[in-house]
Amino acid sequence: MRLTNRRLTYAIAPVAAATALTFLPNTAQAAEGARVAATDRGDACFPGACGSATFTWQDRDDVGGVSMSVRDTKCDSHAVYIRFDVDEGGRVWKTRERRNTSGCQAGYVAWHNLHIDNGGTTIRRLRVVVCVDDAGNDTCRTSPYFTNPYA
Repeated sequence: MRLTNRRLTYAIAPVAAATALTFLPNTAQAAEGARVAATDRGDACFPGACGSATFTWQDRDDVGGVSMSVRDTKCDSHAVYIRFDVDEGGRVWKTRERRNTSGCQAGYVAWHNLHIDNGGTTIRRLRVVVCVDDAGNDTCRTSPYFTNPYA
């Protein structure tokens, strides 16, 4: 079925209106001085592994709503994993590895509703790290660092 310009206009208009309405409450809250959560997404892909994470900065030491996924892209029987590097402004520590040992046929393995609570110490920034579990040193790639808007 072919869409004419007239039908296309009617099909797009409700979507645009719904999208605009979705963003109005946050804009109003920001104008009143209320804090609006900042959500970021980091990706790292290379021959061997591909991974992604979304997360929401909730405070200076707290990141919530974390969803991560990683897949094997090489089919070489090496496990792959995803984690974060957490930078406290001089000291960087690694979160727990989330591993996909299912091979390339399984596609992405995902984890949801994760949380990073740094116990009162400010998280200055963090980045996503995706790795292949090689013999010896692992092969890893990272996303750029994301800066905490509350730090």
